[in-house]
Amino acid sequence: MVIPFMVRNYYSQWSFYFLIGLLGASAIITGLIAYVAFSSGQSHESTVRSALADLAGHTAWSFNRKIERELIHNRLGNVFHVIPACNGCRVHDTPGIHAEPASIKNRIKDDERLNHSWFHDLEISTFFLFEPDSAVLATRSDENEQSTKEFEDWAFEYFSQNSKVADYGINSTLRVTPDGEYRVVVYRIPPRLSGLDVLYFIGYEFSATNLASIFKEIWNYEQLLMADSPDTSLARNYMNISVRTSDGKELYTSGDNNQSTVVKKQAIGNDIEFLEGDISVKPEAEQDLYISGVHTNQLPWLTLLFVLSLIISAFAFLLMRREFDLTRIRSEFIASASHELRTPVTQIRMFSETLKNGRCRNAKEEERALHIINQEATRMSYLISNILDFSRRQRNILELHFEQTDIEQLINQTAEAFGPIAKSGKSRISINSSRVYAETDSSALRQILINILDNAVKYGAEYQTIRINLWQAVDQFHISIEDEGAGITDSIKQQIWKPFWRDQKHFKSAISGSGIGLSVVKQFTDLLNGEITVTSGSQGGARFQLSFPVTQKNK
Repeated sequence: MVIPFMVRNYYSQWSFYFLIGLLGASAIITGLIAYVAFSSGQSHESTVRSALADLAGHTAWSFNRKIERELIHNRLGNVFHVIPACNGCRVHDTPGIHAEPASIKNRIKDDERLNHSWFHDLEISTFFLFEPDSAVLATRSDENEQSTKEFEDWAFEYFSQNSKVADYGINSTLRVTPDGEYRVVVYRIPPRLSGLDVLYFIGYEFSATNLASIFKEIWNYEQLLMADSPDTSLARNYMNISVRTSDGKELYTSGDNNQSTVVKKQAIGNDIEFLEGDISVKPEAEQDLYISGVHTNQLPWLTLLFVLSLIISAFAFLLMRREFDLTRIRSEFIASASHELRTPVTQIRMFSETLKNGRCRNAKEEERALHIINQEATRMSYLISNILDFSRRQRNILELHFEQTDIEQLINQTAEAFGPIAKSGKSRISINSSRVYAETDSSALRQILINILDNAVKYGAEYQTIRINLWQAVDQFHISIEDEGAGITDSIKQQIWKPFWRDQKHFKSAISGSGIGLSVVKQFTDLLNGEITVTSGSQGGARFQLSFPVTQKNK
């Protein structure tokens, strides 16, 4: 079964666009996969960050409770169990602390509830008792006289202003000395003693920086989360804590917070108004908690993958388009070459049958039939030579043989052999030449001349004169061939040398052609180390000028 050419071409186009559709679909699918992967990664990242934020919030809450219970009620509060036993509260209605600080510290040291290194790290320097009603302030201090006087002035003013709002719990406040030292004042209203109905405060003072040891102990050794064990702690593995005063004085930090991301800010201890803290997530926390998905830092790789997919698809599209164009051009070439071969074969067959069957009426008709057979055989020979030479050149197997040649004689012989074809195309050839000898391949140069002459006959005007000029200038000889046709526009002067290329305005015309004639001319010219240019002729047609060396240096 023979499938018509137009049907085959239709299916070829359909296959081409189908493959293009597949490439486009693959690029879209790759983009969707990259998008879904990135979206799932973002979702997973958001979930991890939300989980870390929840974990940080619970850690902050747990740490805060530890501060309230351990620091305020169990540790700082236990000091008040010792102070009343050391001062007698009121003696003969005179308020005061009758024990020296050293004596109180010894008593604290002996008390099992306070026998911990964290307490001795506080380095309590001042104990005091204040009775607002009588405006009496009694202190016992290890500080120098000036420091004690500064404390008493501050305490008198502070407790005078806050006596009416004080409660019976453990209270604390922050005092900043004139030297810029931060000190913590802890105080409370003790239970009323029998027979006494007087409001008074007892308390003590220590440096705020000494709280760091307590914060460190709670952070490093207390169980902050339910999942924590003696060997491992999620809170300590993935987070850092920073505790500071309300005005920014850092008291304790568990790690390098400059490299961490703060996710929770909170007051530390409801009863300690001057403390606040941050819970921050370590950089490695997110990476450790990722199970699957695409992290944000993989976005460049996903983008690169998508771009590479587009590039590959575009490259494949170009290759397929080029292959499609080559297939189309080859099909057109086969159709054109077949048409060109069919014409001379038909003529040869028709006139040979006429001679065979004796249908010629006289000798003149026999001579005309033989002339046409010879003419068409010559035309077919030229076409076959073009195809074979083009094929050899494409496969790089074309060999040239340079020898001393009479160029004028070669041109005259070529024009004479081509004469019948030119005459059939209603053209005549005019030669203006001088004697030139040069090293060249005569077969290649003859094929160049025939192809240009054939092009001039096809596209030239009727009854035109094709002019051939030959001259020598120093070490080069020049050949020009000029027709009287419509000429070649500047826009296509570079296109005419391409294989299988034909001007669209002639493509569907009755002018036959294979599309390889001028390509063979260009290839042979290059092989002969020559140059070819095309310009407008004196009669408005195309003028091809060839230049070749007289002596070949690279044969």
